[in-house]
Amino acid sequence: MDTDKNITATFNVVPRARIGNKVYGSLGSAYSAAIEGNTIEAKNIIFTGNFICNRSIQVMLQGGYDDSFSTHNDFTFVDGTFTISAGSIILDRIVIK
Repeated sequence: MDTDKNITATFNVVPRARIGNKVYGSLGSAYSAAIEGNTIEAKNIIFTGNFICNRSIQVMLQGGYDDSFSTHNDFTFVDGTFTISAGSIILDRIVIK
């Protein structure tokens, strides 16, 4: 190569959680985007790392969803600490390891 080249890349979020039709790559990013009364749907995978609920809102976290988010007959695992310091969260099909 004897001249500068340009390249364009597009990166898509691997959907691991969602609120409505909006997908997120982590539980933390979904929680950060949530508003009062939202339901965060999470795939039936293992989320590693710490999950901190520190906002004065109430949300529901439903786990165990399949890849298409059409059914939730399984469980979602959180492998790390799960801290609630403000607000409240209702857990459904969530296992904290």
